[in-house]
Amino acid sequence: MSGLQLVLLITMLSMSWLLVFILTPFFIALANKFNILDKPSSRKIHTQPVPRIGGVAVFSAFVIPFAIFYLMLCYHLKLPLSHIFYKHD
Repeated sequence: MSGLQLVLLITMLSMSWLLVFILTPFFIALANKFNILDKPSSRKIHTQPVPRIGGVAVFSAFVIPFAIFYLMLCYHLKLPLSHIFYKHD
């Protein structure tokens, strides 16, 4: 792994880590606002409603840095954004 690749990997992972801390409270508030909650019952351990969309924050924090990297790569290589879906000669 070259130095530039290592820096890029560390940057993307750091961005993901930061986004998790930014997006999680946002999605918790969104879940509370739209009542996307797992309500307590006799079969569950929790005693208060718990937001159910926490995985969306983690997935978004993973996808956003890679999408930014992909867009930057397409711009740098002067490729159309659709080149991943279509085979160009």
